[in-house]
Amino acid sequence: MRQALRSQVQAGTSFVPALASRSVARRLLGHQPKVFLACLFVWTLTNFDQSLFGYAIPGILTEFQLPLEAAGTILTISFIVSAGLTILSGLAADRWGRGPMLAMLLGTSALFVGLQGLAGGIIMLTIFRAMGFGLSGGLSPITNALVVENADERLRGVSIGLLQCGYPLGWLLASLVAAPLLASHGWRTICLVAFAVVPVALVVAWLFSKTPGGTTSGRAAQFREPGPPFRASLSRIFGPELRRRSFAAMAIFFFFGGAYAGSVFFFPTFFAVE
Repeated sequence: MRQALRSQVQAGTSFVPALASRSVARRLLGHQPKVFLACLFVWTLTNFDQSLFGYAIPGILTEFQLPLEAAGTILTISFIVSAGLTILSGLAADRWGRGPMLAMLLGTSALFVGLQGLAGGIIMLTIFRAMGFGLSGGLSPITNALVVENADERLRGVSIGLLQCGYPLGWLLASLVAAPLLASHGWRTICLVAFAVVPVALVVAWLFSKTPGGTTSGRAAQFREPGPPFRASLSRIFGPELRRRSFAAMAIFFFFGGAYAGSVFFFPTFFAVE
């Protein structure tokens, strides 16, 4: 009898940590786990697409007989275009819904990455790169907003941190694909891989259409109702209550972007160019 009770107690004590770990995992994934998983999947895919350009830079410079500074110019133009398109993407998400815009930006950004492999000149390549990177940048505020809205209030920071794992995961997948393709087929082929992401965007659109609140900013009944005017949004963001946080967030992201662009995209080139 005592042995039976002891075994039951031991089973119960081992069962409690398992329940606790499951509870934490569910809280990390938020109220709708598939929303978080979909955002992580999309953020990983778009970083996979955009990182391909970094591996293609040495081949681009060789084919078009360009100096290394040309790659910096292309990246600079891409970031300038991205700054404007990211704002427009946020406004469009508020107007037409986060889910549809998430799928649209994923598909179109991957399309422009694929078109880089078909570019006949450096001007068209720059345009395709700028558009692809700019549209991809619009996924950042949308995925972050979806994860924050879906997350447990006490674990929002952790959920956002987990979402950022899409950066290294995307670059990891790209390195696994790019290295063998570069060795056998050249830089254009690795860009063409991005075309495979375009149909995935249709699956993402279907997933969010089946998710309550996934098609809008958490207000499914107001799908066609326009969001607040742009000026009203700006006045609130830069108002007395949020001004300091807004400028601090902008500064942090600015310096992060500078380090990200100035190092990561040039790493493959550093190892290939003397």
